[in-house]
Amino acid sequence: MNETPLVSVLCPTYNHAAYIRQCLDSVIAQETCFPFEILINDDCSTDGTTDIVKDYAQKYSSFVKVFTHPTNLYSRGTDAVRDILLPMARGKYIAICEGDDYW
Repeated sequence: MNETPLVSVLCPTYNHAAYIRQCLDSVIAQETCFPFEILINDDCSTDGTTDIVKDYAQKYSSFVKVFTHPTNLYSRGTDAVRDILLPMARGKYIAICEGDDYW
């Protein structure tokens, strides 16, 4: 999926190791006739979430991107979707699936 995505799926996550695989697998499993991207913001998780999302980004490097941070930004008032993921989104349409949700 190297084309410009029509949809950007924004996935904010923090300590969602128990759920993030199901979340990402559910998005990837969607049957579409258009390109999409998945942008993941991991907010300094401490439970292994970071390693999991990095594995997905490596496996699906053409359409999954991960943004990580050395400190937790939410605790400093940063909104992951509005302040980090939305400015990076290339899709005409935006969908949000938090790391502990699935489709």
